[in-house]
Amino acid sequence: MTTVAIMQPTFLPWLGYFALIERADHFVFLDDVQYSKQSWQSRNRIAGPQGVQTLSLSIARKPSKPLISEVRLADTGFERKLLDNLQAAYRPAPYGQIAFELVARAFATAGRDLARLNIEMIRNFCELTQIKAEFHLSSDIGCADAGRSARLAAISRFLGCTEYLSPVGSLHYLKEDKAFENSSTNLRFLNFVHPIYDQGGREFISQLAAIDALAHLGPQNVLPLLRSGLRPSMTMSELERELG
Repeated sequence: MTTVAIMQPTFLPWLGYFALIERADHFVFLDDVQYSKQSWQSRNRIAGPQGVQTLSLSIARKPSKPLISEVRLADTGFERKLLDNLQAAYRPAPYGQIAFELVARAFATAGRDLARLNIEMIRNFCELTQIKAEFHLSSDIGCADAGRSARLAAISRFLGCTEYLSPVGSLHYLKEDKAFENSSTNLRFLNFVHPIYDQGGREFISQLAAIDALAHLGPQNVLPLLRSGLRPSMTMSELERELG
């Protein structure tokens, strides 16, 4: 069985995003769908000595309704403050400098390209922590004319994958669209229980950017942590029973 997972390239994703990558043979960055200002594509949460804070990317105003691949970062120097906040938050952590350098290096090489920035951070995080999959861009594959669920099925077939692994949050529209009902691709849902780890002695905060785990545990311990939260994937009916 060959598994594919497909997600938009988000900014500093949480551990569950990397759990999808770890479970997949192929991982596709969905970079040619419309960008949403209210999504995790340009913001995420970290935690430092003063508690949780949101890191946000500043986005250029044009074009007005861009695809993710078309989005450019604002040329305002905002990244200096963002990196200062990141460094201040994780300076006390044992591996805080490693987490900081991962982000800083992506800013230095990605230019003003949002998708490239996010993808570089994700791929660099995977390389550092030994999370493995074969990466693709949806803009290189095509199938853009298909509906949202039909496109996921079409990409799965294009890559020759027999299983599509979905995040739990997509249950409603995948059930509604029925694109996988008569598909040769088996639809499964990620089953991930967020593991608890030492965050420097404070009360544990779940679903932070995964660099929080990197900063506190180090590269060698992120993958074992991730795997400790993975459970056997679920069918749609199993997930529905789980959710009640």
